[in-house]
Amino acid sequence: MVRTPTAPLARCGRAITLCLLGAVLASWLSRALCGTLKVDDLQISALQRIGCGTLVGLGLAGAGVWFLKAWLTAARQPLAGLLPLALVMHAVCFAALPCTSNDIFANLAFGREMLVGLNPFHDVAADLGADPIVPYVGSTWMHWHTCYGPLTTMIDALAAWPSGVVIPMLLFKLVLLACSLVTVLLAYDFCRSCLSPKHAAQAFILLAWNPLLAWEVSGQAHNDGLLVLALTAFVWAASRQRQWLAAAALMAGLYLKFAALPVIGLYGLCVGRQRLGRSLLMGLALAAVGVVLYAPFWRGTATLAPALLASTASLDYLTNSLAAVIVAAGKLIDPQSGPALFWLVLLASRIVLLVLAAGFALRARNVTRVVQDGLVFLLVFECLGMGWFQPWYATWLLPLAVACRSARLQWIVVVYTATISVIYLPYDGLYVPLIVVQTFPIVMLVRLWHARRAVKPASFNPPALVGVS
Repeated sequence: MVRTPTAPLARCGRAITLCLLGAVLASWLSRALCGTLKVDDLQISALQRIGCGTLVGLGLAGAGVWFLKAWLTAARQPLAGLLPLALVMHAVCFAALPCTSNDIFANLAFGREMLVGLNPFHDVAADLGADPIVPYVGSTWMHWHTCYGPLTTMIDALAAWPSGVVIPMLLFKLVLLACSLVTVLLAYDFCRSCLSPKHAAQAFILLAWNPLLAWEVSGQAHNDGLLVLALTAFVWAASRQRQWLAAAALMAGLYLKFAALPVIGLYGLCVGRQRLGRSLLMGLALAAVGVVLYAPFWRGTATLAPALLASTASLDYLTNSLAAVIVAAGKLIDPQSGPALFWLVLLASRIVLLVLAAGFALRARNVTRVVQDGLVFLLVFECLGMGWFQPWYATWLLPLAVACRSARLQWIVVVYTATISVIYLPYDGLYVPLIVVQTFPIVMLVRLWHARRAVKPASFNPPALVGVS
């Protein structure tokens, strides 16, 4: 017998689905008006751009509001019945056309490069010549090497194998939909078996009903879904003390995207405090896997340059970040102040991140601590340390937030991921929405640190993850 969620919770789930459906329909309207699947570098009227952008933004904003309500309503509710609604949300988003991002075509171009004998880490999409995928690649990516890991590039090649554009696009979307669905299933099993019944529903909804994950991965097919799957598999395996499986998941995550590096570092230290020999073997395995995966693409250290640049910041690539706001504001006062302000912001953010990394490294004694500190580090990195930020990067936080023992940290992630879609609105509002969204997590983290109640708040203190307390 299949149990259904309570009426208020089910109503929230249906409302999220309907709002996402509205965004999906807006994506079709947008592509119909533009007459092409391409998103970037289009010459369309301001009315079309603002109208379609507003419809998509309102759909995602509505889904975010109902998601917030669902998370609050799920407190002490049963987990049963929440999974089918989650699967429906992701299936609905799969119908979306490229709308808020053009990245799917850049991925297919990288894959096509590999298939025709080019090196995506050395060659660029423009080198494909008359390939039909080239006209769909945005100008930002046309002369840019891949900044993803070798595993991502191989998956790109798998999807790009059929000729043309539409079939590879659908195949790539299917791969990312499968990633989303497996992520949801792993999260459900984790919440069912490793969390108390009083807290399992909230943790599951945080990830599975999150409209950001559904739209960005199942809908817009961002390869960040591969990393989200790897991090979810890590949480699932580590909670069962299956250390090698957890390490394998993190290795896969690292060679999909370098964003997994902080978590793999903390977990290596955690395992090393328990079994130093095993930790060293894991390190050797990590290096060996890297050598094998990078061998077909290696052209010296320049092979890693795009990924390292994307993981840090550059004055030439600033968008949707506090660094971009500060530099833009400084240029209004002094047009020559951009470089100095950028390096000042970069230095300050790196000092903060180094202090956090040192403190977290010293206390990485169990999986519970690794998950929580890894979550905080990635959150601070996204809000302060990244010069080039996009909303889908926030999906990296979700697997760690599911397993986090602090309700306050979970609440920060819920609000952050529910409101980050304001970036998609076709008017910036003098950067006010962006500033509010990107500073909210930092302000809340400072308050948590000041109160020293982030680890075991009285309002939320479930038992530690199975076998790792």
